[in-house]
Amino acid sequence: MTAVVAGLAVGVLFAVAYAAVHRRDPRALPWPRALAFSAAAFLAVSLLPGLRYPANPPGVGDAGTVGDRQALWLAAVVIGVLGMFLVRQVYVRLAARPEPVRHIATALTAVAVLAALFLLPGNPDPVPVDASLLWDFRMLSLASHALLWAVFAAVFGGLGVRSARGAATTAPAPALAGQQAV
Repeated sequence: MTAVVAGLAVGVLFAVAYAAVHRRDPRALPWPRALAFSAAAFLAVSLLPGLRYPANPPGVGDAGTVGDRQALWLAAVVIGVLGMFLVRQVYVRLAARPEPVRHIATALTAVAVLAALFLLPGNPDPVPVDASLLWDFRMLSLASHALLWAVFAAVFGGLGVRSARGAATTAPAPALAGQQAV
């Protein structure tokens, strides 16, 4: 039940951010925008923090360090989100430059974001779990995040395509040259 509530909360945040992006460029194609936006969100909110602080099975860790671990994970999410914005800004602001320059600058910015992420302190608790169980848990956790963001992409992309199709059928037909619209 907690996963459903958390997914709904993330979905609301995603919807607000997606609406802000849509408002900036309403003519963009909805399907590619939803895919790109969901992929960027997956990287910023799930993959990057998961690289630094991978998921651990329930009950692993000292109860006294829960607050510290949550603060570290939240810091990793903030670095991931701000880093994604920074990478995008570098890419957009160098639009007039040749592609190799733009791509190299974007890649160097992404490396700097990863470096900032790995400057955070390590997990304060040991993980006394069998390595294969831990690996399976972490991969399944990452897969569930990927599924969440893929569903967001499909839902928002599909709704955007449906909305664009509906807007195209209700738009008035352009008047032919020499004829006046009534």
